[in-house]
Amino acid sequence: MAVSNADRFTELHLTRANLIWFIGDTEVRSPTREQLLAADHTYMAAIKPPPAKADQLNDRYGNFLVYLKWRPSPDNAAALLVALELASPVSGTDRRTTPLFQSAPGIAFSHSQFDNILRLSLEHLASLDTPLLTLEAVQRYSWHSWRRGLASQLLKNQVPIPVIQALCRWATPEALKAYALLDAGQYSDLVEKAIATTFTMVQTCNLPPLDNDDAYMDAAAIADEVRNIQDEPHGGD
Repeated sequence: MAVSNADRFTELHLTRANLIWFIGDTEVRSPTREQLLAADHTYMAAIKPPPAKADQLNDRYGNFLVYLKWRPSPDNAAALLVALELASPVSGTDRRTTPLFQSAPGIAFSHSQFDNILRLSLEHLASLDTPLLTLEAVQRYSWHSWRRGLASQLLKNQVPIPVIQALCRWATPEALKAYALLDAGQYSDLVEKAIATTFTMVQTCNLPPLDNDDAYMDAAAIADEVRNIQDEPHGGD
């Protein structure tokens, strides 16, 4: 979405061509003003991801689009993208070279500009005196927090790990283990479930190894073997 101060805008960054519209069952890559003004619940924005660190050849997730349903809400992503298209119309082949997000016509945001936008936005939210955020906590967040937050919310909604990995475009499930978190409610619920569970412990480390013949021992023989082990004297404490 942005470039470093020393880089130029390349095909590795999001362009307006990476934004595709679905109107009903019709794919529209260069929407007209009339089509955008008519946006309703049949509209869906789709963002085609460019190459990334986890997919440098863009052959893993390049055709795995990010779909966003249009809703008549001021914080709806698809509705905001409609507003962007209307405020800065780009059509045809020009969409391939125009940054999706621009600090000025044809100029992509820099990393520092994006970081500053995030900081100012979070500081504004904290200034509203809501329980969502305090000024002291603003520095804890980065743009990556949104991706991490999405993974954690999906995990809380019991979405399968392979699906979360695909949605967040992580190369391996190991990344999900590092970034998807349990929230306080989930953690405390698990603790309560553990407390309420009766667990009868058998020191399985003391059981003798079983070979193929042992697999055919009946339940009574196994129970006798366990009792014999438990009756044996143990050294130490």
